[in-house]
Amino acid sequence: MKEPAEVLDYVLSVTREGDVARRLREKTSTIDAEKHEYDAYYELVLQLIRPGGLIALDNMLRDGRVADPSVTERGTAAIRALNEKIFADKRVDASLLTIRDGVMLVRKR
Repeated sequence: MKEPAEVLDYVLSVTREGDVARRLREKTSTIDAEKHEYDAYYELVLQLIRPGGLIALDNMLRDGRVADPSVTERGTAAIRALNEKIFADKRVDASLLTIRDGVMLVRKR
């Protein structure tokens, strides 16, 4: 069975041209999946979101573990790296909300 990110990548590859791709341009999207796959989803969703569109990523604080460099568990390390990547990403504006387990709101420029 293919990983969900692989399926989304395939859908993008066959719909990049024409009317179907235009219809896929979304205003909003959410990412709540396997934490080590968030970066792949982020890159794929950025291709689907129109400028001005909003992406919400859940669990971006991981109960505060992302702030503790001694926590090296795969999912937490992946989220920590993605937080840093998003804040440095010139393609977007971002804000990390500290509600519940952390929600990153990302607006595509």
